[in-house]
Amino acid sequence: MSNALKSTDTEYRQGFRRLLAGLLLALALTLAAFSMVWFGLAVGRVLLISITLLAAIQMVVHLRFFLHLGAGENRKISLASGAFVLVLLVLMVAGTLWIMTDLDWRMMSAMPTG
Repeated sequence: MSNALKSTDTEYRQGFRRLLAGLLLALALTLAAFSMVWFGLAVGRVLLISITLLAAIQMVVHLRFFLHLGAGENRKISLASGAFVLVLLVLMVAGTLWIMTDLDWRMMSAMPTG
């Protein structure tokens, strides 16, 4: 077997291991969030904070393992991509809250009081 073929095979195996590790981490984080709700391991504010933290960790796992954004050679590209994702996330959350608040105001103001 030639050296070029060996290095390609080694790179493939390393890439596959990274993807598998990312998949297992993402699956574990998802199962942790679902089990907290399903089995009632936390309630109220603790549950909300826990699920939010698990979601943030899962976003980092996806960015690191699947999108290959990290502290490598392309730091500027990673930083720009991270900033873009953050802007999109803020826009989506703010837009969703705005729409839901507006719907609540419109629907509840039409309700008869007592």
